[in-house]
Amino acid sequence: MIRDHSPRRASAALAAVLTERARSRCRSRLARFLALGVLLVGGLASTSAAAWEQENEVPVNQGGVLIVHDHGPVPRGSIAGCDLLTLEDPTHAKVEMDVDPEPHLIGVYAVFAPGDSVLLAGVTFGIHFPETVSIIASGACSNNGVLIVPPDWPSDRQGVASAVLPPQTSSVVPIYWFYILANEPGFFELTPHPVPRHGGAFGSGDPAPRLTPITGYGRLGIGSRGKLPQAGVYASRGICCLDKCQWLSPLECDWFTGLWLGSDTDCSSDPCDPDGLAGACCIGDDCELRTRIDCITAGGRFFGEGKSCEEIDCLEEIGGR
Repeated sequence: MIRDHSPRRASAALAAVLTERARSRCRSRLARFLALGVLLVGGLASTSAAAWEQENEVPVNQGGVLIVHDHGPVPRGSIAGCDLLTLEDPTHAKVEMDVDPEPHLIGVYAVFAPGDSVLLAGVTFGIHFPETVSIIASGACSNNGVLIVPPDWPSDRQGVASAVLPPQTSSVVPIYWFYILANEPGFFELTPHPVPRHGGAFGSGDPAPRLTPITGYGRLGIGSRGKLPQAGVYASRGICCLDKCQWLSPLECDWFTGLWLGSDTDCSSDPCDPDGLAGACCIGDDCELRTRIDCITAGGRFFGEGKSCEEIDCLEEIGGR
């Protein structure tokens, strides 16, 4: 038997078990999620991410990726769920499958490089797949933690925010499962959350969660090539120009087809405004006064709003990159 974990049933079950106090707490933390991009709920680790970082001298959840693994057809009579997500070695993940009339259980795992510091309490991500792929059922490995999904989840180009309770410190963590059917060639891939301000992030176990960008996303190839990203490549967030300035990682910015302007400033100076404050821009050996977005678009190197060309020697600066 396959248990139906549709949003409607999940919402009904959640409402049945939550007390009014818990509902109030969820609403409060939902507001925080909308502001920060990830929802983390009560019962988090007693060890904070700040203490963890101080002890290990490196930031938590850095360089983490999301991968997919085909667990194969689920035996009839089994209940598809997180108990079946037993992958321990991510290098053994199966990221390609043949077209099959039988549904397959696909696991989503957060993977971190061995030895890296992990304190994982929440995650945001999205999914993308063609019409040839159908999702029969799905569920989060959140241990009854809060799950935020749109009404038509899990559909193409939709996203989810899920708590991970209790917070995990392992290098391989089951996050989600999907029971999919594919009678024709296609794919099932993980992506950043479709709402840019949420992006794709791992949240730490602090009351004010620290968000770390996901640095790679897996892809299941169905009669096609899959993708297994490697953990351990660190990434920082910076300026991405979409319809407005967003604070995203280079990978997220590329996914949203934005223009990446770097991480040496923030959105407060309106760097995406083509009529914004100009500064020194080196294009080859020549310095011109341009706005940041105009400089980057022209293939130049920008040295800051208000910076004059008299302060910059482009030959020295570009040669010293």
